Amino acid sequence: MALEYLKKLELAARWRLPPEEAEETAADYREMLEERPEEPPENRWGNPTQAIRLIERPSQYRRWLAAFGSMAVCVFLPACWLMGQEQRPNASACLAVFGAAVSLIWFGRQGRKQRGRPPQALWALLILQLLLAGLAGGTLWLAAYRWIDLAQAGLLAPNWGGRVVGLAFALAGFGAAALGLLGLVLARLQDRRWRALYILGLTMLTLCLLAMSVLRSMSLDFAAPNWQRPYLIRAALTALAGLAAAGAGLC
Repeated sequence: MALEYLKKLELAARWRLPPEEAEETAADYREMLEERPEEPPENRWGNPTQAIRLIERPSQYRRWLAAFGSMAVCVFLPACWLMGQEQRPNASACLAVFGAAVSLIWFGRQGRKQRGRPPQALWALLILQLLLAGLAGGTLWLAAYRWIDLAQAGLLAPNWGGRVVGLAFALAGFGAAALGLLGLVLARLQDRRWRALYILGLTMLTLCLLAMSVLRSMSLDFAAPNWQRPYLIRAALTALAGLAAAGAGLC
């Protein structure tokens, strides 16, 4: 019972207190429990959150909530735009830049970094993010270069192309958003390097919205030579910038 209480208390401390203060607080409570192990900790301090509230500074915690809320909005709004009529890739790009900058600055100053290499789970989820990008890109390639041939052969209905592409980008975008929020939470609770997952999620969302806006545009001149070049250049620059920022987040 005491060990479970300590684990919950440590998580509450990491969420509500700065890293160094959280570690010191958890160590202090551990020592007090070892001195009087027979007394239930709930009777002495209440639940773990209540125990941390006894020593937290409300203004400091509110600043963290403001930073967390602003970074979460940078993920939430683009995810909502995926289901709308207007994808707003420019606004998403601005939110991605803002969210990445806040995460790098905030966790650079207020984050804790464990010794050694980044957690293996972080690498696994980063790879999952890239697989989601591959899913969206592969579906787009299929629709652009193979869907017409399959439709003419009678293997697929022509109207299914847009539906499948839209569904693939929606799944990739929502998956990226969910993983990004997970990375944001874990960057506070475990290791600041989880912010790389958040930054990569922002990049994925921006790329999905850019691709959806191009596919749904009614003003593109497909007959013009190399009409897709500016969009490909923009997507490549967005991806490179996101990967560079994610790499900085791993430091």
